[in-house]
Amino acid sequence: MYRLSIPSSGHISPRLNHKILDVALLRQWFCSIGTTKSDANPDAITGLSVLSESLKGCSRIALLGIGSELRGDDSAGILLVRELGRMVKKSPFSHLGFEGFEGGSAPENATGFIKRFKPSHIVIVDAADISLAAGEHREIDPAEISDITFSTHTLPMKIITEYLKQATGATISIIGVQPENLDFGRPPTEALLRGVRRLSEQLYEIMCECDLRIGALAPASH
Repeated sequence: MYRLSIPSSGHISPRLNHKILDVALLRQWFCSIGTTKSDANPDAITGLSVLSESLKGCSRIALLGIGSELRGDDSAGILLVRELGRMVKKSPFSHLGFEGFEGGSAPENATGFIKRFKPSHIVIVDAADISLAAGEHREIDPAEISDITFSTHTLPMKIITEYLKQATGATISIIGVQPENLDFGRPPTEALLRGVRRLSEQLYEIMCECDLRIGALAPASH
């Protein structure tokens, strides 16, 4: 299993007082550093409104990508961890703790690393048949888990989420990405790759907001 660790400190931006600056303007500036405006969908962020709400009290986010790189679009979760990891490495968060984990086809192997990270929130991304166009995504309510076909991995999603909840006490969110082709030996489709880029941008923007909220609550330095 490959584990991707992204530092959460050392932002290259100037030192700013989040209590004084307008948060909306600061958010626009901060998030523009790591996103590609030409690919961004300004309306797509509303598709993760529940996730945005659930992450409001976050301090440390673990991103778990699930799937197999040997089965085309089944690699959605793995590709998402790498893409978002590159964005965070380019423009690290100043306050938010973040770490990405590639769970592969045996995500249970990553649970020990996630537990040691001590996340306040865990976001799980996996290819899933959610009856959308290829590459599109949506949040999945825990009550839906039994009715949705996820990518091939050794343990059911329900068991993975229940264990992580019990082991970490973290708030858990699940995002499904619609695959187009899961044939063995095939590369991911263009639709899937475009979808992963869009989702990465959305998640980065949400995490930027979390980072700003944490900074606004932090004691002002003198």
